[in-house]
Amino acid sequence: MAMFADTHCHLDLYPDMLAVAHQCETRAIRTIAVTNLPSTWEKFSKRVAEYQCIRVALGIHPQLAAENSRELNLFLRLLPKARYVGEIGLDGSREAVKSLPQQKKIFEVILRSCAEQQGKILTIHSRGAAKDVIEMIELCHGLGNGVVLHWFTGSAKQMFRAVELGCYFSINSQMVASQSGIKMISQIPANRIVTETDGPFISIGREPAKPWHVVDIVTGLGKLWQINSQQANERVAENFKRLLESAPTK
Repeated sequence: MAMFADTHCHLDLYPDMLAVAHQCETRAIRTIAVTNLPSTWEKFSKRVAEYQCIRVALGIHPQLAAENSRELNLFLRLLPKARYVGEIGLDGSREAVKSLPQQKKIFEVILRSCAEQQGKILTIHSRGAAKDVIEMIELCHGLGNGVVLHWFTGSAKQMFRAVELGCYFSINSQMVASQSGIKMISQIPANRIVTETDGPFISIGREPAKPWHVVDIVTGLGKLWQINSQQANERVAENFKRLLESAPTK
């Protein structure tokens, strides 16, 4: 049976969240459900505990980090329970750049804590701050953790440095459909690519993307790699497996 994975989906933000979760299970789509604040992590984890294909990630979204800095202590208390961590990172966009110094402090604490504990899979936001994110990963992330750069839009030089550090890159439907995304995908080593939807923030037609839409992303990757969909799926599935194996649990 083909294996598909959505490495970055905001499952808790769908109005019909449980229905989406049920479909993930029925379709066997392995889904990393990121959260934006640690205060939602435990409650949401309990709501989807029956679904074997869903793993809930503990996060502090960079756009929310500064105004919710008091939640960092809660994050650190919960971190030993969490195998998956995200959405975390930095956001240097116009809307969030003023809080970047505080974002960096929080992100550094998170990275250092993950490096100490190890065995984590991190999905990291880097919009408008790729240089800083990669420098901080290099400084803090340590061995024994798997790192995925979500929707990466940095430079080729930054991407290659991230590759040297062992990072993976999650590709979504907007990336395989845009010229800038295609250019980046063509430069990323094929063995470092996994898939994501970033649903419900990305739409497929008039509907929010759902985890099973990674099947279409894999097809798009196959076209870019000039291989068929089955071969592309085997490649991406092997990458996902290797990502998990890069951060063995204790």
